[in-house]
Amino acid sequence: MSLPEHLPDHLHKWSWGAFALNWIWGLGNGVYIALLMFVPGVNLVMPFILGAKGNLWAWQKGNWDSEQDFLRTQKIWNRVGVGALFGIPAFFILVFALVFMVMRNSDPYKISFDLVQQNPSVIASIGTPVERTGWMISGTINYENDEGYADLDYEVTGPLGSGQVSFMGYLEDSEWIIQQHTFTPLSGGKTIDLLQPEPFT
Repeated sequence: MSLPEHLPDHLHKWSWGAFALNWIWGLGNGVYIALLMFVPGVNLVMPFILGAKGNLWAWQKGNWDSEQDFLRTQKIWNRVGVGALFGIPAFFILVFALVFMVMRNSDPYKISFDLVQQNPSVIASIGTPVERTGWMISGTINYENDEGYADLDYEVTGPLGSGQVSFMGYLEDSEWIIQQHTFTPLSGGKTIDLLQPEPFT
């Protein structure tokens, strides 16, 4: 079927398929200019060009039985593009949230935070109550049978300031042995070794 060269006015729409899937959409629609996505620098602006011009370029290829065929195909691409645009980031956000939740509910983190909350030197530095700062916990926790290892870093805050906590320990016979446990005020104060006994006053 012979189609007009120019895209009908009512088809001048933003192409989410071309924007989000760019070079994949380009191969699927014969719009090979989309392969410029592999050129550094150009790939920063190419998704927006494809989003704006994608329908026109795909239409001009003329590989359509009818306007309805074109609309149906691009509608599928748009749905997949929107799904990729929002679904993939949402998936990774969910994964990170689950990882942080698991770490925050882990035994080494709970042991560390309880000790920090009760430490007189920490309280003197940032005041009380000592509270968690957000959900961000960096590091690793590994378990294997009744043995494991933990290396954690996280922030806590109080009325007088905040600080960074570092915890290292290993699990042996179902008991966590602390190797390193420190608190460093973010204001630049001296690092407190939480394994050292508090001086008598």
